[in-house]
Amino acid sequence: MAVLGYAQLAEQHPELRAECLRRMELAEDRILSDQVRKFDRREWKEDPIESLDGPNGHAGYLAYFNLALSAHRRLDPGFKHRALHDRISAALARRLAASHIVLIETYPSQTYPVDNCAAAASLRLHDLADGTNRFQELYGHWLTGVKQRHVDHMTGLLIQAVGSRTGDATDAPRGSGTLLGAYFLGVAGEPFAKDLYLAARRELLAPVMGFGAVREYPGGISAGPGDIDSGPLIFGRSISASGFMLGGARQHGDEDTFRLIYRSVHLFGAPTRQPGKRTFACGGPLGDSLLFALLTARPMQTAETGGRP
Repeated sequence: MAVLGYAQLAEQHPELRAECLRRMELAEDRILSDQVRKFDRREWKEDPIESLDGPNGHAGYLAYFNLALSAHRRLDPGFKHRALHDRISAALARRLAASHIVLIETYPSQTYPVDNCAAAASLRLHDLADGTNRFQELYGHWLTGVKQRHVDHMTGLLIQAVGSRTGDATDAPRGSGTLLGAYFLGVAGEPFAKDLYLAARRELLAPVMGFGAVREYPGGISAGPGDIDSGPLIFGRSISASGFMLGGARQHGDEDTFRLIYRSVHLFGAPTRQPGKRTFACGGPLGDSLLFALLTARPMQTAETGGRP
């Protein structure tokens, strides 16, 4: 998320480009570190980078990393990790093409459409960065399959989890997955991102006394206490989904919704300023990284054309 934030910042402020590229490379080196790779390695019993020629999905690591690399490639085609980016992209494309449910696993027997949004967006953005269509056919097949099989047709929301063998829903349509997936697709200029965002706004936006909040589940579905994806649910409202909506609101020019949600983020996130720096005291490093990416999200039309907002 930090890499995506720096990429977006560099595109909007060219005078910061050199420093943003430097920080993106530092973050990518960190992602490649043993410390960051060890969780995925433990789950899969193999290293995500060393097993690129194999069949296993590794979407929890590779999809997100590859989207970051695609964003870097668009700014600097000759960047340090270009060869690795090509290898990861080829591996993700091969695995997606082999999947009869158009999704790859995040971890063994765990398949989440939102993580696959990151994987597919990384391939589309790879094409945009290079000005090629090498992944166009695969991407079109993936997008059609997701719309047909992994979007709830009553609400337009993305299904949160599906069976790895059958592709049948194993969880409800939810706000956190829908809005994060919409943001990833928006980074790659995919028009379907707007459909997901508008569905979430219609079905889940639930402001209270002028403060914006987003429900994790659509009406009629029991909310429960929340989980690692949603964060704690407060009267059914999700911290994660509310934050993720900021990115979509910026991508689609929805200023009214952005203001609603940011009021809550500002109140509960407790931002503090230092020279050249802002942090959110209640979010920690992960919250700062997420909000950095979401608050610097670029309008969709500029993501598609490469122009500045």
